[in-house]
Amino acid sequence: MKRALMLTVAVAALALVSLAGASSALAVKTVLCKSSGSNCASGNEYASGTSLKASSTNMKIAAGSLGSLTCSEASLEGKTKAASGEPLPAEVTAWTFSGCVRHKLLGGTESCTTTTEHLPYSASIAYAESYNNGTMSFTGSGGEAGWYILCGSGANINCTFGFSSASVEGGNPAHLSFNQSLKKSGSNCPSEANLTATYTVNSPQPAYVSPVELATGKGTVLCDRIESPCLGNVFPSATKFEAGLVPGTTVSMELPPYGSPFTCSGSSFSGETTATSGEESLPASIGSFSMSGCGRSGVGGFEACTMTTEGLPYSTAFGWYSKELVGVKPRVTVKGLKLHMDCGTNGLHCTFSTVEAFFEMTNGSPAVLKLNQSLARTGAFCPTESVFKAEYQINSPKPGYLDYNP
Repeated sequence: MKRALMLTVAVAALALVSLAGASSALAVKTVLCKSSGSNCASGNEYASGTSLKASSTNMKIAAGSLGSLTCSEASLEGKTKAASGEPLPAEVTAWTFSGCVRHKLLGGTESCTTTTEHLPYSASIAYAESYNNGTMSFTGSGGEAGWYILCGSGANINCTFGFSSASVEGGNPAHLSFNQSLKKSGSNCPSEANLTATYTVNSPQPAYVSPVELATGKGTVLCDRIESPCLGNVFPSATKFEAGLVPGTTVSMELPPYGSPFTCSGSSFSGETTATSGEESLPASIGSFSMSGCGRSGVGGFEACTMTTEGLPYSTAFGWYSKELVGVKPRVTVKGLKLHMDCGTNGLHCTFSTVEAFFEMTNGSPAVLKLNQSLARTGAFCPTESVFKAEYQINSPKPGYLDYNP
């Protein structure tokens, strides 16, 4: 049996569990997953905007007394419109055909043209009871999803055939399968029209439909959309996050009395949440933090430096500026941030640290974290003061919204 679109669903019966002193429950969601099984592991789901491409070489419409219609090639393109959903929303923006002919009942063939009507299509992917499989449904823009087919100079077939869904079977590659009776409208349509076709999913590979656990949480949560309270769209415990500098920005540190500021052209950090929710803040941990392309301009030109992090992992909390601003003004607190600067034999050698670094957070897709922090200094060659300035964006998960569920 051929396999169809490897996508994942998040299914979980509503249940209550205790996490970080706050309650949470499982919610039914559909996600497009990179692995098979009964539950899509955190980090294995495909992101919003994932490209969908599929192609077929065996499309056939059985047309009763008018014979049958076949196309040697057919392909569709689209993308997902969210990371998860009930069902997972998607769209189809292109659907093309070539090599289409009518096979006459008494022998012989004639060429046909096939065009897709009412694009783009709104699409949705829903899980089936069996692991890794599901259904993909299509709705046209301003009309029913369908194909207009014209065969022969005498318009022996002049008909629009409407369809609504395909079965989805996960695999590497996945497949979309059509096996259904089509609706018909036009001046010359067959008395019956039964479609069979199997589309190989070329992107993404692999893709599966299977359960995944997404939790609702009580208290501070990280949500995948603008929704307050966030119900059923909460990122679960152990969600991995990755952040890098906002494009076009650099790390910057003023270093009086050493003249020009110290900069790094690259910087990133990553970690994971350690709970689904928290009463006042969502606990997390940063396991890696790096900087590259560091240095400063001096009288003799650019002086290359290194900047390394010490004391990892860093205890981290996604929270709020104050109790009065819970649910209004988010920030991320990183405890024990420690950086060591080395600028060569005769340059700066200094360790910068803070008990707590406070990143101003702006929710969005991506969420943005802005740091403007004074740092303590220890070492033989240190500046008289230092302020670390950087602006990061959370590239995964994306989107990311800190919210509070009462």
